[in-house]
Amino acid sequence: MTLDGATDEQDDAVAQLRVSMPSSKPTFVRRVEAKFTSLGALRADLRLWLASVNVGRYEIDDVLVAVGEAVTNAIEHGHRQDGRMIGFQARRREGEIELIVDDNGTWQSPRSENSDRGRGILLMRQLMDDVLVEPGPAGTKVRLRKTLTR
Repeated sequence: MTLDGATDEQDDAVAQLRVSMPSSKPTFVRRVEAKFTSLGALRADLRLWLASVNVGRYEIDDVLVAVGEAVTNAIEHGHRQDGRMIGFQARRREGEIELIVDDNGTWQSPRSENSDRGRGILLMRQLMDDVLVEPGPAGTKVRLRKTLTR
């Protein structure tokens, strides 16, 4: 007899296993508050989604850095009031990932070449295959695209 009163012949142990699988939907959409504190949760959710749609580890790292730069630019340059939102979309297509960061702030021209800041777009261009910045009167849209190896 065991401590709980069961005999060796009894097999009444119960185990419960709960498995949570990331979404394998081909599109990831979020709206986040235009605050730097929003970036961590967005990147964590995006990392899980990218893995769920079979993006490689090194490609995930490149995408997360580029997205971090694009969202940071939208927060820093696109918004000056509390409560503003940034739209974000990622789409997995055959052989590539496309990402869009959309804000409704006012476009600011890049700083001079002598500045220690303002290298975000250059970094995005080095990590991604295509980077398109579309400033407009209703805000700025940044489109990022990366060809995937698997």
